[in-house]
Amino acid sequence: MNGNKVLFFGSLVPDDGRYISRAFSRAGNTAQVGFLTALGQAGYPAVEVLSFQPRSVTEVRAGLVVPGGHLSYEGTKLRLLSYVNLPVFKTLTLIWAFLFHGFVAVFKHRPTFIITYNFSLFLSVPARIVSRMLKIPYVPIIYDMDIPGETVSKNLYRQLDFVYAKRRLDASDGVIVISERIANDFLNRAPYILIEGGVAEIGSPSPRTSRGGPFLIFFAGALEEYNGVDVMLAAVNLLKDMDYKFVIAGSGQLKDLVVRHAQENPNIEFLGFVSGDVVRAYLQQAHVLINHRSYDRISSPYVFPSKLIEYMASGLPTISTRFEGLPSDYERYLVLLDDETPEALARALSYVAEHDDEAQALGLGAQQFVSKHKTWQAHGRMLGAFLDRVVQRNRSGGRAP
Repeated sequence: MNGNKVLFFGSLVPDDGRYISRAFSRAGNTAQVGFLTALGQAGYPAVEVLSFQPRSVTEVRAGLVVPGGHLSYEGTKLRLLSYVNLPVFKTLTLIWAFLFHGFVAVFKHRPTFIITYNFSLFLSVPARIVSRMLKIPYVPIIYDMDIPGETVSKNLYRQLDFVYAKRRLDASDGVIVISERIANDFLNRAPYILIEGGVAEIGSPSPRTSRGGPFLIFFAGALEEYNGVDVMLAAVNLLKDMDYKFVIAGSGQLKDLVVRHAQENPNIEFLGFVSGDVVRAYLQQAHVLINHRSYDRISSPYVFPSKLIEYMASGLPTISTRFEGLPSDYERYLVLLDDETPEALARALSYVAEHDDEAQALGLGAQQFVSKHKTWQAHGRMLGAFLDRVVQRNRSGGRAP
């Protein structure tokens, strides 16, 4: 062990019913587990993880004070911080909690880095204060850069959050981004590394065996317009001559629409918000997966749907839109849609069903691509080299102002 270590600020909680709420993001939770794994493999283990339970301020029935405590998840020990779940008070109490426990953790462990998962005010402000006062490099992971009025509501807090990121992100000692556009639009002097997401090691990729029964189509994610849920529902209704089953998992504003279609069409099955184990089971059973992140309906240049990597890792053919932020090296492994209409998606589904050998070859190629370049082990090697450079840059006086 080289003595390097990390103090991590985030929103990681166990993925079970005790901690899941409307504000919970399984993709974000999984990404944090992945990064902690990659940091450990890179020689920068987290000596302490300060976290909080995500909960919307509208969930008042769950209690005004969100409790903290000590627990463990996926081999990681967490210190959950308590906060007051009211507008303004939530931000202020989380800033104080991260600030206080951050100072305590630094004096206890003397970490090499402070790393935050995202750049929200209640995470970044205390991290920056501790970083500057105690001369410890600060590196945020930017996996959610929301645009007020587009990907999130245009309220005062969201606007302040976005302006703060615009003005202060470049003052970080280094930045880990999910999209190249984040670096292009927000960074000038700070060094960065691009990591779109990842999966655990998947072993030796192998062809999928043929499956009988209906042609199984699967989607898991937020049931929102920007994910094309209504387009998917319209598309499968165009598959008049196909023996198919369309399985949907998730929650969101279009839940009632999905429920209504499932009631009217016996070929549609709605699972609701299910565990990660259930999702992974369907990633083994399905014939094709859909990633319909919209380019036309919403401006989201700073987003990469990390579930796409999990889809590709399954070895199944994946149909995808050409969304903003899709790297060109992914394109050859996907069935790309010409447009975002139900007709285009229906044609793609029919193509995959009618060309099984080609579809399986495409899925296998995607799996091999992910196995080589997008596992957390592969990211760990890049991440370690990046953090080593940030350390050297900081020691030589090249730290961002």
